Amino acid sequence: MLADLSVDYYVQLEQGRRVNLSPAALDGLARALRLDAIERDHLIRLAGGPAAARVRDTARSSVSADLTRLLELMADVPAVVLGPRTEFLAWTTTFAAVFDVESRVPAERNAARELFLRPEAPTRYRNWSALADDAIGMLRLEAGMNPGDRVLARLVGELSLRSAEFRIRWARHSIRQKAIGQTILDHPNVGELHLTYQSMQLPGPARCSLVAYTWDRASSTDEGLALLTSLDATTRAARAADAAKSTGA
Repeated sequence: MLADLSVDYYVQLEQGRRVNLSPAALDGLARALRLDAIERDHLIRLAGGPAAARVRDTARSSVSADLTRLLELMADVPAVVLGPRTEFLAWTTTFAAVFDVESRVPAERNAARELFLRPEAPTRYRNWSALADDAIGMLRLEAGMNPGDRVLARLVGELSLRSAEFRIRWARHSIRQKAIGQTILDHPNVGELHLTYQSMQLPGPARCSLVAYTWDRASSTDEGLALLTSLDATTRAARAADAAKSTGA
């Protein structure tokens, strides 16, 4: 009744026997289910079926020289270019120091993998549950936009096999397009860090985002970040010196 659809029509929808839904029927369903704008667009894409499938595998090529230069200029800020499958594509040195991304092999540099497959993640991230829901929602949104994305399908399949928490949350079918949020991180070297992130959509077909983190000045987080960046700079300088010696030898 809320969707202004007949019982027979709605039963056919639930049983998958009704295809080519009219815009009016979709609007009625969105209204009855109280979907927001992002959820409504997701519903319309899903209703498009196989014809709506698009494969997008251009995320890594979207990190241009200008974007790389921007990250270099933002060296004191934790910032990362996030791909449509929540992969870390490029980052600042401060982001690497905070999130330890460079210690992992390239295939594991992914926010969803970090949250669901890293054993210490639920205790390291104090607001792990909220971050996990955000990651799931982003993957769901991307799956609706690109149902033919085989790389995304493999990622979802692996996470489903290896993480019961992922399976439970994935089954909820929630979608998210986060623009701002908070990360509370218990860093092993400097203690608790309170960071606020803002996500900005980058131009281009790959649907990548630039995610930058801010924090309160004159706080324990400010002191912790200063110490981390100092330690990271020392470590990088030592590595560079060792590499130079090895090359000279």
